[in-house]
Amino acid sequence: MSEIRVCENCSHYNNINNLECENCGFDLSFVIPIDESELDKQKNIISNHTSTSTLSSETCNLVLVSTDGQLTISIHNELVIGRDGINGEYFERSKYVSRKHAIFYVENGEVQIFDASTNGTFVNNKRLPKLTKITIHPSDKIIFADLSFEVTNAD
Repeated sequence: MSEIRVCENCSHYNNINNLECENCGFDLSFVIPIDESELDKQKNIISNHTSTSTLSSETCNLVLVSTDGQLTISIHNELVIGRDGINGEYFERSKYVSRKHAIFYVENGEVQIFDASTNGTFVNNKRLPKLTKITIHPSDKIIFADLSFEVTNAD
């Protein structure tokens, strides 16, 4: 399979050489190319997690606090972070945050994060590996593209 650029605005698959979406004209110069086979795997993992996670409504006592202090988000099962997720208007300030950038899951009392983005999610300055979930803890620093947050305990 070949590498493509997935438009962050309309999700259209574009040729790797396109720097503008052929569907909507969105700037693709910042979009990291992805192999089509990896994209298919990512879609399957997201849909599998969504179908199994919706059976549970687990909550936790952690929150995300933006480093600029303008946003606090309670973490709960299947929390979508991004322009189409909770507080999407805050994430729209960045042209690098995906519509569904990252997804939080609460499983067996642990909070896990899954990177669903093109431009990456970083935990404690390490990029999350594609197609995997990792457990997060209080005081972890999380960066969604270019927006920074800290994980804290809820008061």
